[in-house]
Amino acid sequence: MRLTKPAVIIVDVGLRDRAGNRLLDVLEANPDTTSPVIAPCANGREVAAALEHDVTDVVRKPYEWRLVAHRAQNAVVARRREATRRDRWLMH
Repeated sequence: MRLTKPAVIIVDVGLRDRAGNRLLDVLEANPDTTSPVIAPCANGREVAAALEHDVTDVVRKPYEWRLVAHRAQNAVVARRREATRRDRWLMH
């Protein structure tokens, strides 16, 4: 079975029973997770939890989907540039 990697991952840190935090734990523990992670957060506690998991970006709730889409697109472009620079460096 072939798995594809998502271009970006959006994780709501405020899900019930700390499900968002547990998902961030799983993503952080997996060395194959290279996709940028964006975390919508409702309060400072959720922002702190997201930053502890080293997410790529945080958006505050209530959020505008256009803003989330814009930040997701920027994160994907930045990640691709980083990979291109790394590949060029390794080739020299």
